[in-house]
Amino acid sequence: MKTKMNFARGGASTSKKLLAAIAVLAVAFVVFAAIPAVDATEGETAAATGIYYVGGEGAADTNNGSIEKPFATIGNALEQADVKKIVLKGNLDYNKAGDTVSASAIVISDANKVLEIDLAGYKISFITKNLTGGPYYAIENAGKLTISDSSEANTGAIEIQGYAIGVFGNTGELTINDGTFKTIATNDSDGKNKVFYLLNNNGTVTINGGSFEADDTPGVNSSVIKNGWFDTEKKVSNDLVAWESGKVATMTINNGSFTSENYIKNDDYGVMTINDGSFTMSGGLAYAKTLGVNTRFMTIMSLLLAKNFSNVSKFISCIS
Repeated sequence: MKTKMNFARGGASTSKKLLAAIAVLAVAFVVFAAIPAVDATEGETAAATGIYYVGGEGAADTNNGSIEKPFATIGNALEQADVKKIVLKGNLDYNKAGDTVSASAIVISDANKVLEIDLAGYKISFITKNLTGGPYYAIENAGKLTISDSSEANTGAIEIQGYAIGVFGNTGELTINDGTFKTIATNDSDGKNKVFYLLNNNGTVTINGGSFEADDTPGVNSSVIKNGWFDTEKKVSNDLVAWESGKVATMTINNGSFTSENYIKNDDYGVMTINDGSFTMSGGLAYAKTLGVNTRFMTIMSLLLAKNFSNVSKFISCIS
């Protein structure tokens, strides 16, 4: 009987302790439940993945670049050491109106930077008539850059106007998968319609797709693409960097559509390979300076490619 009594008392004590523990846990649960949860999209995601968002509603320089709090400019995202991919959430307007432009809109200067810019259906505009120096570009790249457009309608675009302004100036490695890239002619004080190279390459370029549309106003003065060096004796404004012995500019066109009043130009120390694509160029199809010189090459890989050119006779005269 005494043993039973002691057991009963021990059981009551254990039950009280258990109830007390449950009460403590309940209070802790209530306290932690009352603390607001941190949304991973408000910083954690960008920091963890290296993906930053730019433009759109609520965009600001002081944001963290998450999908909920996008940066105002691509420059904000480029300041992040871990940035690997930039996704547009709205149109970006680098139009300077009456302001004087003295630099390219977007500059990737780190040769080791590996980066993708996803236009995601939005447009980057860089339009001005007032320049100091130049040429300048919507995107000037010295790194390893990929341009894509993840939108279903493929409405992502980069549009430029002004002389001398181009869409791409490349000394690094540039891969273009999608997008529409357009130059608009500027009526200069001398009454001439002027455009600059849509793509100026002194590095390595691979074009897998996209639409390249240089203004086709009669009398425009520049080719849609320049690959290589305009002058190998000295640095001139048509080249991004001076030519050095052993340097070669390489361009491979696997696909895409190209429209221009003028031509695609393979210049000094340029190696260009055209595997496929659609070319509409009223002023001449493809041009290569003095193809007989060993340092200038243009290779057409497909014998059926001629069907995609708007003026086969002019193309043949250029490469013969």
